[in-house]
Amino acid sequence: MLPTGPANGILVLDVDVKENGYETLKSYNVPRTLSQRTKSGGTHFIYRYPQDGRLYGNRVKFAPGLDIRGEGGYIAYYGFDSTPIAEAPQWLLDQALAVEEKPVNPED
Repeated sequence: MLPTGPANGILVLDVDVKENGYETLKSYNVPRTLSQRTKSGGTHFIYRYPQDGRLYGNRVKFAPGLDIRGEGGYIAYYGFDSTPIAEAPQWLLDQALAVEEKPVNPED
């Protein structure tokens, strides 16, 4: 397993085939970057983790078939292609910083 986040300097967009991730991906600007195919036929797009002092975390299913692996996350390593690693697009950074709000139960 390969840790993601500031320790390795990578932020990963994980596209899952099972949940139509490639269809969802069509609505996003995805810069060419280092990547790898997953065993299930998906793709890990590897971006440079920003060095701005902020923590970019993990988000599961922030859109259908799309996950983010950042601080505290990991990916399986299958072998990267030779594309140079790119800066993460702003929309990915925004999603990695977003706090998922959960409903509060006043009874608790």
